[in-house]
Amino acid sequence: MDPMRNPPSLSSRSRFGGVFARWSGRKKPAQREDGQLSSGGSTPLPPWLDDENAAEPMAVPPPIVVTRWDRPERQWHLAFDDGSVIAVAGAGLIGRAPSPLPGEKVIHLVAIDDDTFSMSKTHLEFGLDDAGLWVRDRASTNGSVVETTGRLARLMPGVRVRTPPGATIHMGARRFGVQR
Repeated sequence: MDPMRNPPSLSSRSRFGGVFARWSGRKKPAQREDGQLSSGGSTPLPPWLDDENAAEPMAVPPPIVVTRWDRPERQWHLAFDDGSVIAVAGAGLIGRAPSPLPGEKVIHLVAIDDDTFSMSKTHLEFGLDDAGLWVRDRASTNGSVVETTGRLARLMPGVRVRTPPGATIHMGARRFGVQR
């Protein structure tokens, strides 16, 4: 089909139901001296070219900004020596029978069986901040130790210590590993 001999016709509906117009192969309307468009004869201009029917200019909506949902790239986990694992979602306490101080807000209360009583009732605190996972000894009787790359470091009571993935935290006779 030669488009020069058989120009496309004006169509008012697309096959998807939307309204559109195609060039019909006719000349574009001429512009008169007063700036108005003319069809070149007595045929009125189509409504979409007529200034009286022109729509008001639309304000351009602001661009839509898509941001990544704030969530950790990879979740922090605590893997205990009894095989249990918890996904860290915020602050928590670990001990034989951990309990928060009045007004203290924690998400995790991790009670660990300890028949030897080497752990305190509330032995250790942990949490997340922008820099990662941290632990803090809660002035436990037997203390806590962080092991990283074969080195041991005793936790000072009340002092937060960063715990990288792969670290092991010893609490009395019990322990857990930090995973990410």
